[in-house]
Amino acid sequence: MDTISENPFRPSFFRVETSEGLGMYNSKGNSLFASDSFISSESRHPIPKNDSLLEDNFAKITRRDLARGNFDDYSFGFVNLSQFRQWLYDDQTLKDLHSFGFRLVEYSGRVVAGNTQAMILTKEKEMVKTYSLLNFVCEVTNLS
Repeated sequence: MDTISENPFRPSFFRVETSEGLGMYNSKGNSLFASDSFISSESRHPIPKNDSLLEDNFAKITRRDLARGNFDDYSFGFVNLSQFRQWLYDDQTLKDLHSFGFRLVEYSGRVVAGNTQAMILTKEKEMVKTYSLLNFVCEVTNLS
């Protein structure tokens, strides 16, 4: 697997999306994959306003800059690979997403971190690298 870039000046952000930039969920109410109960579980996958840290950090930004106060201006993903795998913990789901044309894309930009997810201002994000979701599947070998 390729190493993940580290940039101390512009934090990394990871997003599962298609080559057209469509995520697993989108603000138009259409979902490419989220209808699966695994992905839409509110207890494990809260909507942004139910992630208390994300909501608090977003509120701090909007108090400083009212122009950044609209969730629709942001893309959602993860602040690191650990958060990504906590959200997408099932290897079969990664395989299914891959078969539907999804990949993991690393971006740099101003990241708003939450407990379970993160967001980045869409118009300012810069693509760093793309990864196959299959790189993150943990194949179990028979040890007997």
